[in-house]
Order: sequence, then structure tokens, then C-alpha cells
Amino acid sequence: MNKKKLKGKKKEAKDKKSNNKLKKLTNGELENIIKTQKEELIRINQKKHLLEKKLSEKNKEFEIFKNEYKELKNKVNVINEDCEKFDEKIQEEDKTIKSKSIFYNFQNEEELKKLEKEKDNLKNLIDERHEETMNNILNHIEQQRLSLDYEKNKNFEEINELNISFDVLFTKYLETYDIEKKEEMDDIIENYKILERNEINYIQNMYNDHVKSIKEIHMVVLENYKKYYIDQLKENIKKIKSLKEKINELEINDKEIKNDLSVHNNEYYSMVENIKNLELKRENLKKDLKFYSKDFVIYKNLELIYNESDVHIKNLKQFSQSSRDKITQVEKELKRISEDELNVDDYFEDIKKKNILLKKKIESIDINLDDINKEFQSYIKENNIKDEDVQNVRKGINFCLNTYNREFDNLLYTQKKMKKKIKDTVNIYEKKLKDINIKKETT
Repeated sequence: MNKKKLKGKKKEAKDKKSNNKLKKLTNGELENIIKTQKEELIRINQKKHLLEKKLSEKNKEFEIFKNEYKELKNKVNVINEDCEKFDEKIQEEDKTIKSKSIFYNFQNEEELKKLEKEKDNLKNLIDERHEETMNNILNHIEQQRLSLDYEKNKNFEEINELNISFDVLFTKYLETYDIEKKEEMDDIIENYKILERNEINYIQNMYNDHVKSIKEIHMVVLENYKKYYIDQLKENIKKIKSLKEKINELEINDKEIKNDLSVHNNEYYSMVENIKNLELKRENLKKDLKFYSKDFVIYKNLELIYNESDVHIKNLKQFSQSSRDKITQVEKELKRISEDELNVDDYFEDIKKKNILLKKKIESIDINLDDINKEFQSYIKENNIKDEDVQNVRKGINFCLNTYNREFDNLLYTQKKMKKKIKDTVNIYEKKLKDINIKKETT
């Protein structure tokens, strides 16, 4: 009981202090206080719109990335088709060489030994250079992967921190706004009641003649205050309606994000199937290369045999011209592949620069998230929203963020795989050119 009395006394003392402060304030000062609070609300709304714009810009950049990724995929498919055509032509040529190898004579054993030694030396050189290039490529790819993962994690952590701080400030701002408005309303009404009683008693004792005029003045003042606070209540109702509309828009955006995620999953599975097909093709190419080395020896022996007759020399010249044309086509395709790889690297560097600019813009923003969090919690209390519904909404937002992170990681993983596949195909064709003793053109 004593504790309750002490609390009651403290409240009465606070009420008296607030009443004295409000008595001292004029109507103009009260209007200025209300204007400052309105301006703070407008600033918070402007900051919220800026954050929404930045989110839309991020979504646009993600769509641009998807389109460019599809273009790269189409280019790789075109390269695979050209490789298949080239392999078919090589198989036809191998058949012709095998048909001609019937005329081989086994008398030139010394020349065969020399050719075998040269072949072994060439194989050793090719293997050493291949290992060096593959090690350099793998180191470069791992460095790029680490840098991209580091920047991605930084961006997502900053976005999560901003969202959490925005929610906290929004709810705090709503709570403080409602509490302050209620307290001001109660204080003003109590103050005016006290003033009315004191003035009526004073006028009845001292100035009975002026009672009617004073009552009329008080009635006019009360009506003005009623109108003023009714207008404020209407404005608050409009704000609540606008908040409801924004919540509905957020729910619609969540549904759209889920649909986009399902589309990305389908694309990912299709990419995995394409990669498996490419691996099968690569194994077939390796098998063909084993037979190609034997055919190369047969071809050299045929050149020695057919040097005696002019007719056979002409046929061999025609065959060499056709093979050179094919080799030039392969070199052009290799150049085009290298240009595509450079374009991909430039694209990722542009993404890094954009992320850095976005970080600077986010650091320059100052938001009163406490006030916004208070407004949000007061809105929940007024509409009697359950804690379970609020938790379900938060779980849905967290689910969307986690799925977005996974899909982004999967895209990076597929991009690495595609680069490796392209470089493997380039190395295979360079091996073939070296086996034929043809050097790659340097630009």
C-alpha cells in the first residue's frame, strides 16, 4: 500500500509539472511542437522511400545479371555445336587415313624409331606445359572466388543490419508517438478542466455580472480544441490506412519473389543437366585422342611412301590445305572464347564497383529507426495483431533472404564450372594442334 501511495504521489507531481509547463505554453508554441513532429514523420517516410528505391535498383541489377548469364550460356552451346561438327570431320578423315594405310611397308624400321622418339619428346613437352597452365588457371579462379564471396557476405550483412535497425526504430517511434499524444491530450483536458473550475469559482465570488460572458468564451475555446484534435485524429487514421496499403504491397512483393525463386531453381536444374552432357562429351573426346596419336604415325609413314609419285603428292597437298582451313577455323573459335572470358571478367569488376558505391550511399544515410519501431508496435497493439502472425511474417522474410543467398551461391558455382569447361575444351584443341606440329597464332 505504501508503495502504491508513493507511486501515486510521484505521478501527481509529474502531472503538476506537465500541467504547469502546458499552462505556460501558448497556442503558437503548441502548433510549433506539432509541426516539428510532423516534419520528423515526413523525413522518416522519405528515408523509407530511398531504401525502397535502392532495393528496386538491386533487383534490376540482378535481372541484368540473369540476362547476361543466359547470353553466355547460348554462346557456350554454339561453341559445343561447332566442336561436334569439327569432331565429325576429323573422324571422316581418320577413316580415309585408315583405308590408305593398307599400302604401308614395314621396311623403314629406322625411320619408325626416329618418329617414335620425336613423338615421346613432344608428349612430354605437352604434358609439362599443360600442367603449368592448369595450375595457373586454378590459382586465378580460386582468388576470384574468395574475393567474390568476401564482398557478397559483406553486402548481405549490411542489408540485414539495416533491415533490423529499421524495424526497431519504426516500432519505437510508433510507441513514443502514441504515448506522447495520449499524455498531451489527457494533460490538456485536465488542465482546462482545472482552469474552468478555478475561473468559475473566482468569477462567482468576485464578478457575478461577467459569468455568462466567461462561460461563452470557454465554450468557444473548447470547440476550437475539439475541432483541432478531431482533425489530428483524421490525419492519424489516414496514415494508418496508408501503412496497411504498404503492408499489402510487401506481401505481393514476397509472392513475386517466391515465384522468381522457383524459376531460378528450374534454370539451375537445367544447367546441371547440360553440364553432365558436356562431361560425357569430354570423356568421348579423350577416348578419340588416344586413337588420334596412332593415326598420326600412320599419316607420317604414308607421306614417306607417296613421295615417289606426283599423283600422290597432289592428293596430299589438297588434304593439307583442307586441314589448314579447319585449323584456322579452330583458332578463330579459340580467340572468340578468350574474348568472351575477358568480357565476363569485366562484367564482374563492374559489379564490384557498383557494390562499393552502394556501400558508400548506405553509410551516408541517417535514419531514426527507434521512432519507426515505436510506431509499428503501437499499430500492432491498436489492431490487436497476434505475436504468432508477426513471427510468421518475419520467418517468411528470413526464408526469402536465405533462399536468395543460396541461389546466388549456386549461380557463382555454375559460373566457375562453365569457365573450367571452356578452358578444358581450349586445352584439348591446343593439344591437337601441337600433335600436328602447328603453332598457335599470337596476336
